[in-house]
Amino acid sequence: MNIKGHLLKILLLFVLVGSIVNADIRVVPFYEIHGNSVYYRTENGLEKLQNADAKIFEILGYHIAKDKNSVYYWDEKLNKIDPKTFEVVEGYYITMFKDKNGIYYLDYGKLLNSELKDVQNAFIKLEGADIPTFKAFGYGYSKDKNRVYCEYKEFKGVDVPSFTVVREDE
Repeated sequence: MNIKGHLLKILLLFVLVGSIVNADIRVVPFYEIHGNSVYYRTENGLEKLQNADAKIFEILGYHIAKDKNSVYYWDEKLNKIDPKTFEVVEGYYITMFKDKNGIYYLDYGKLLNSELKDVQNAFIKLEGADIPTFKAFGYGYSKDKNRVYCEYKEFKGVDVPSFTVVREDE
């Protein structure tokens, strides 16, 4: 093969690699609703989410949803969470949320580093958090009128009223 043939192959390889790198990657939704049933995705396909109410089932993020009776993380009901007052506080991947009883932080480390994948204990309540004044900034930082938090721990020695997070995109 001559030099032009090799160059053409290299050019086509660059075009192919560039197309793959710049591809619009879509995330497959974790939950699907078909008729009166709700399903969740497993490595073996779709499985029915038992007792979920498809008529009012609300997908709040990639792996968290609720209906009138329960809040679900993957296929597991969260026992300590009130579905009627449940709200996402931060982001699609949901690291922080609240209900009438408190503010919660989802510690992904507890899920990833545990053989048991103890979902119930991965949702950590921010003890003493003031719900009406709570604000999440992103990057794991949040505050209320009394405290600043880094993830679920109080960030001590910080001037609460002036604390803010400066994001790169602002």
